[in-house]
Amino acid sequence: MSAIASFYHLPTDKIIGLREVWPNSFEYTREHGTEHFDDYNWSGYCIVAVLEYLKVKKDIDLSESRYNLLFPDAYDNGTWFLDKQLKDEYLEKVNAKLFSSKELKSAADSWFRNGLTPIEPLRAGLKLIEKSLKMVDDHSIMLVQVG
Repeated sequence: MSAIASFYHLPTDKIIGLREVWPNSFEYTREHGTEHFDDYNWSGYCIVAVLEYLKVKKDIDLSESRYNLLFPDAYDNGTWFLDKQLKDEYLEKVNAKLFSSKELKSAADSWFRNGLTPIEPLRAGLKLIEKSLKMVDDHSIMLVQVG
């Protein structure tokens, strides 16, 4: 089974409305956000693999947004809120050029455990995470949803 990764740039003043419809937020997110990177053709689980690798192996926890206080089950629902605080703390550390093929292969192998996953989807996912962080500011977030 596969999953889709969606990236929505959302104004922060829409967060309260998102909370009102949570966790059934798909329509709200589409209406009030702008979708980006819809050309990512790999499984959304590759994005999860990258996020987990960053958290476990690199101590880069992108699930620790200030918005997690409003959405404590976000992580369990396959959602990450990339905000300005995370951008300031981690942007330089998620540069895809900093990660070797060997590191990404290790991430793929530990997540998928079949030895068959190529590193290209993980490298592409890492680039999208970096681009996402570059887009956020004091007035917007990037909502990453995998499901």
